[in-house]
Amino acid sequence: MSNKPDWYWKKGLHDSEIKSISYHQLDYDFTKKNPIYNYILIELDSHNALFDTTVESIKFYNAKNLTQDIDYTGTWWVKDELSVNNGKFVLTIYIQSKKNMDCLQIQFEKAEVIRNM
Repeated sequence: MSNKPDWYWKKGLHDSEIKSISYHQLDYDFTKKNPIYNYILIELDSHNALFDTTVESIKFYNAKNLTQDIDYTGTWWVKDELSVNNGKFVLTIYIQSKKNMDCLQIQFEKAEVIRNM
């Protein structure tokens, strides 16, 4: 994807530590055209990231984990790839632990990046 959305971390999150990943179900107004019914929250420690050290967390709205449910606490964000499939974003995050490399894929409609300033 060449034109990244405004919310995207254009400098990269390489070496950010994943503090937690959690799933949140929301009460939503089913009469709205595109209600927000859930989000996946990734909390990061980006102080030691090579590029973007301001990202604290990312919320992925109307999200679905496309990979196995694994506890990624304490792993490092190596790189990511953002694409669009059937009108939804798909973020592939390559994750490194002390023992191996893994991959997390999240499909979502929109995202919100929370930064420390």
